[in-house]
Amino acid sequence: MDVQALNIYLKVFLWILGVIVTFAAAGAGLAVYRAWAYYQEYLDYPIYADWEWVNDYQRSAHGYQIRNGYVPMLRTVYLPQDRVIVATLNENDNLAAEVFYRADCTPGKTVETTQKWSNGEPKILRCAEWHGVTFLSIGALWSGSSESGYDVTWKEDINGFRFEIDFGDWPIHLLQQLRTAQAAK
Repeated sequence: MDVQALNIYLKVFLWILGVIVTFAAAGAGLAVYRAWAYYQEYLDYPIYADWEWVNDYQRSAHGYQIRNGYVPMLRTVYLPQDRVIVATLNENDNLAAEVFYRADCTPGKTVETTQKWSNGEPKILRCAEWHGVTFLSIGALWSGSSESGYDVTWKEDINGFRFEIDFGDWPIHLLQQLRTAQAAK
């Protein structure tokens, strides 16, 4: 084999290698962009707001997000179920939470369900609207939850809206930190 043929083979090989490397880099870039878009969708759901990931290295489909506003809140988003769970602490340091389901409903309308709270009151779903998106929601408050270390599990099946939330896994201490820092301002 002569030198000229070897040079042609080398050029063809390098050209093919360059094409392969270019496609691999483009594929890797696309994968990074898709991952960013996936996590951004969770942060922006259902509306654009000031939510941040609690820990950038532990993002997951149900990762915790925090908003340091007038009332610090934690939330987790379940996109496949169109469900958002928001938790905060009230002025007595008790855990308060609300579950939102995206639904086609009339804002301001309530639905009295067949289920009852422990005091006999009916559980009521409320319709609310944020930026053109409507949700049915239900909230709860646990008195004395700070003494139990917020080890609370909330499980419901309210007329087909099912959920189970173990707040013992939530980083509730971050809400306490933010509230303490706000008091120092």
